[in-house]
Amino acid sequence: MQEPETKAVMEWSKSIPFVLSANLHGGALVANYPFDASPEMTHGKASLSPDNAVFVHLAHTYSDAHHKMHLGQPCKDHILEKFPEGITNGAQWYPLTGGMQDWNYLETGDMELTLELGCFKFPPASDLPQYWEDNKDALVKYIEQVHMGVHGFVHSTIGHRLAGANVRIPGLRPVRTADTGDYWRLLMPGKYNITVAKGGYESITEEVTVPESGSVSVNFTLMAGDPQHWSSAYDFRILDNIVKTHYHTTSEMYRELSELENKYSNISEFRAGDNLDTMTLHQLKVTDQLGSSEETKFHVALISNLYASQSIGQEMLLNFARHITQAYAIGEPIHISILKNTVLHFIPSIDPLTDKVITLNKDKEHCNIDPLEEEFGDSLYDYLVKKNPNPLSNYTREKAFIRLLEVEKYDLILELGAGTEQVLYPEVSKDLFEKFAEIYQENRDQSYTNYKCPIENDNTVHGNLIDLLSETYNTPILSVGVACCKMPQESDIANVWRSNIHSIMEFVKYANTGVVGYIKDIHGKPINTATVAITGLEKQYRVSRNMAYYKVMLPSGEYQVIIRAHGYMDKIMTWRVTKGVLDRKDLTLTLREVVNTTTFRSEQMSGGVYEMIVDEQDPSFAHVIGLAVDMNSNYLKGVNLTVRSLNSPHIISWNTSDDQGKFVLRVPLDMVGHEVRVSATLDGYINSQRHIMVRDKNDLDNAETANVLFKLERDGKVLGMPRLVFVMLSGVVGVLVVVAAAWCLTCRRQQQRDYFFTQLPNDDKKPLFGYNDGDDIVRKPYYDEEDIPPSESESEDDIVFSTDREWKPVSQKE
Repeated sequence: MQEPETKAVMEWSKSIPFVLSANLHGGALVANYPFDASPEMTHGKASLSPDNAVFVHLAHTYSDAHHKMHLGQPCKDHILEKFPEGITNGAQWYPLTGGMQDWNYLETGDMELTLELGCFKFPPASDLPQYWEDNKDALVKYIEQVHMGVHGFVHSTIGHRLAGANVRIPGLRPVRTADTGDYWRLLMPGKYNITVAKGGYESITEEVTVPESGSVSVNFTLMAGDPQHWSSAYDFRILDNIVKTHYHTTSEMYRELSELENKYSNISEFRAGDNLDTMTLHQLKVTDQLGSSEETKFHVALISNLYASQSIGQEMLLNFARHITQAYAIGEPIHISILKNTVLHFIPSIDPLTDKVITLNKDKEHCNIDPLEEEFGDSLYDYLVKKNPNPLSNYTREKAFIRLLEVEKYDLILELGAGTEQVLYPEVSKDLFEKFAEIYQENRDQSYTNYKCPIENDNTVHGNLIDLLSETYNTPILSVGVACCKMPQESDIANVWRSNIHSIMEFVKYANTGVVGYIKDIHGKPINTATVAITGLEKQYRVSRNMAYYKVMLPSGEYQVIIRAHGYMDKIMTWRVTKGVLDRKDLTLTLREVVNTTTFRSEQMSGGVYEMIVDEQDPSFAHVIGLAVDMNSNYLKGVNLTVRSLNSPHIISWNTSDDQGKFVLRVPLDMVGHEVRVSATLDGYINSQRHIMVRDKNDLDNAETANVLFKLERDGKVLGMPRLVFVMLSGVVGVLVVVAAAWCLTCRRQQQRDYFFTQLPNDDKKPLFGYNDGDDIVRKPYYDEEDIPPSESESEDDIVFSTDREWKPVSQKE
């Protein structure tokens, strides 16, 4: 139960947005900062707050200005209590729950220290002047710190100062504005994304840099949060995106996209039957100078409804198509720049069950919709891994979707899903795509989120599909959950759009960040076989077929790059990528004239195979390093890895994975700069193959061809047996059946040749046809036709059967 005095102080602290405070104590000589409490409540273990850097600075400010505190000398009665430099974390000193400094920081955003001013709790009155002398400079210095960081005012668009607005920085405690609209946020020097929000107003986020001098003033202006004001400010007053929103069936969606083609015909083309694939999956293509060559442009696809139950995704797709076409039409520079460098493909309603789901659930709120049948995403995955095939399906849509990936060769795909607010990205080159995912999340406006995401959300199968498509078709896919609810109420579609518009836009804007250019030889001829590899990324970037043009979309940063082509010398470069800048770098490669004949070559290896021996000092080999896991990302031990060239069945190198799933393959230097085929096999799992570009370990500071990932799927069982065993056993049984059938047929033919005649007893040997003893009969033995003994002339004409009428005695005269 709270004491009245305690409750009064707590209410008073909440009524005024204090910025900085101090709790003055006696009994020690130290500046104590939060937290006092810790989860373990373990003595001697620090418990640090998100603003620990600021608290340490404040503690040092006081201690360093104090005449004695900074010395860190213990009090005489507590000789074992030592505080280096006169500061300490509360929990590290001794843990305490319910401390005032912790409560002030967590509940009000006020930064408070507990200042222990001397070794005595009740010093003699004669010592008070000395206490004042020791502490007065430190108190003034401490109070001056209220100006460190960022401060300013929050106004409405008509100039009213807004009290009670929240000022938030990701990962830190929020503060609020005072009655006069002013705010103060103590920060160390650096860059911060500051968001200001207040009920009834649109939130605003700005990047603010706190200088080394320690203070900067920034004012914020909030716009009224009604749909019309918001649409005018952020969505070019496209009221269809924000007013009277509803779910579109497939035919309605196609009609809306075709109307965009009619309205913005110079940049839009609705493709619905120009080939077999677009007959199945209609799409809207948007780009500047429609009809001109697209070889030098990024191709970015926005897709929705891989799963029919996630209907909100295609509404976001339609809204963004309206947004970017309208922005181009009114001359927005950023949007024009994007479409000059990019072809956007809008592909909605991929799952054919979309209409049925919308019809059954319209005018309702269904956050967790159970699939009516197998959804397209699951069917596509089963088709690709040849698992649980549906004998009643010809997989027309799945094949059309795969052909789109093969033909269009998208540089990046953004899937707009639902049921979560997570962003899934491929495991291949995950460090790169994780940055894209972070960009999306950082720009999502959570103030419009009206739904809670389910605690359990198993995305394993969907993640496997993303990995499989990315690895097989070299097309990275980022799957974004635009809302926790799969199918929010139609009136909430506008809120989902307001929450995601900036994220989608920032994602697409990265088509303006990266490096592009041509790769040619010294005579200016395009080198169509060239590839661009980036250190630490498994993804390889190939040049276009005609003009040998490469396009690499990258977040800002510094990258080590190697450019290779068969027969040419490698080129190693360092790229410095700046956000919002698409740098043009045309490259020239020179022919490789000198070949080191002393290096090992694959065809020189005994038998073409050699056991893996890791020797990082051996200059005659390059290495391929990777990881083998199952579909749940568990390490796989004993996976057999083999390396073959693309045009030969002979094994060049082999090895097995260790307990952690890691493997190293050694390949001869003549394979450097070439693709090899790496196979992974393990009993009980489906075999996997990948094409890998071999990189020389000496090219980039001993950087081998790393991050080669194999995800093996368990081989299902048939009739309780592993699939492979079942197939082998079925083959053996089939062979036995064929052999048995052939044997039976042979026996039957032999039986037909044995006539089964039985010899008659001697007393029963009577002629079949009666004759008289006087008849002159010529008796001859009976032979089967094939058993007739040949005559001396070996002619069948010498054998004559005659009757008695033809047999006449010949006279001597004749």
